[in-house]
Amino acid sequence: MGAATTAPTTSTVQPQSETTSGPRTFEAVWSELERRHAWRIVEKEVHNPALAIARVPYAWQDFDNRYAAAFREKHGLLELIAGAADDWEAILRLRHWVFMNVRDGQPSWPLSGHEPAQIVDASLHGATFYCTYFAYTFAAAASACGFPARHLGIDVLRKPHEPGAHHGVADVWVNKYRKWVHVDPNYDHHYELDGIPLNAEEIGQAWRRNQGLGMVGLVGPEKREAERPRAGIAGKHESACFYWHYIDTLNDFFHRKNLTWPEPVVFLVDEERKRNTWLQGNPPNTYPHKRYENGTFITTERTADAYPDLNCTRIDLMPPEKVPYLARVVFGRTCVPNFSHYVARVDGGAMQPIRGMEFPWQLKAGDNRVEFRAVNLAGHEGPPSRLAIHVERLSAQTPAWPTKKSVN
Repeated sequence: MGAATTAPTTSTVQPQSETTSGPRTFEAVWSELERRHAWRIVEKEVHNPALAIARVPYAWQDFDNRYAAAFREKHGLLELIAGAADDWEAILRLRHWVFMNVRDGQPSWPLSGHEPAQIVDASLHGATFYCTYFAYTFAAAASACGFPARHLGIDVLRKPHEPGAHHGVADVWVNKYRKWVHVDPNYDHHYELDGIPLNAEEIGQAWRRNQGLGMVGLVGPEKREAERPRAGIAGKHESACFYWHYIDTLNDFFHRKNLTWPEPVVFLVDEERKRNTWLQGNPPNTYPHKRYENGTFITTERTADAYPDLNCTRIDLMPPEKVPYLARVVFGRTCVPNFSHYVARVDGGAMQPIRGMEFPWQLKAGDNRVEFRAVNLAGHEGPPSRLAIHVERLSAQTPAWPTKKSVN
């Protein structure tokens, strides 16, 4: 089973590099190296975003689980995604595979739970299933291929006399965008705004902000634009159906022993949503969501609890030691399900594996650049952290190499 996550704000858009016009990020380390070598160091790029870490424990699927391995091998999932340009393209292929291999309709097969292998096998023999079965099958397939994914329940804000729009969808972590992205395998679609795929919270906020203006629905792996990929509520933009959402915490799909509705779930709210109530049932027999009463909502206002960063690294520099021209890079990481190792790229060269938690970055006069990523057992590289500096020798200054007593 993957590690649990446990903090700061989440990244909901692709992070941008930080440029250096103000104080240097690693001032203490650069100052000491400058003193020792009579250098001047200019930070050219510091792309090292803060990590969004949840206080909620999540369970992620272990890549080497024998049932997960059997599932991906039986259905040729690794062959399906081979040659994809990036993890997002691979994920879209997996979503389309689920859309093509799970039959839509009211559940017509006596399954003991949402077990993905049973769902696919039953569908191939004529059984039909509704949305949540699609979501679980996709999340299991993605997780079996090394892409952390999870099931979500979404719904519209409504009054007791109004119809609901509860729907089961999935979230998947996308390294390319360094964020969670909503996917709906039942309709083989997702939503984008300004070319960036959205997660459930972002879609719901788009509804509350301006009724989803500018949001585009895209269908299939080729991302065909569709005016309305899912019907939703008549007279309302589809983003209205994302006012409420909860997120499963148990995402180790081949460990869950056929749990139909795992618990607890994360329930992200804000001041407006706290003033309202998520209703279930059909008019006139509507009632507050059962998870309020049974205590299986983990209610939080921290976006990071619901949308933690995965597969990310955060780098720091340690004070230099006696080795000349060396910057000691150490790593802090958020949750990296199925973590294998780090890789580093120096000055645009090839990625090289790192064993351990520290990297000796050898500096030279001129431009120096280094990039780090975490790699999981499936071989997928996480989003990068990067540093770029320019080192200038100052001939008018005298190096002040520390004496033995002052060495760190």
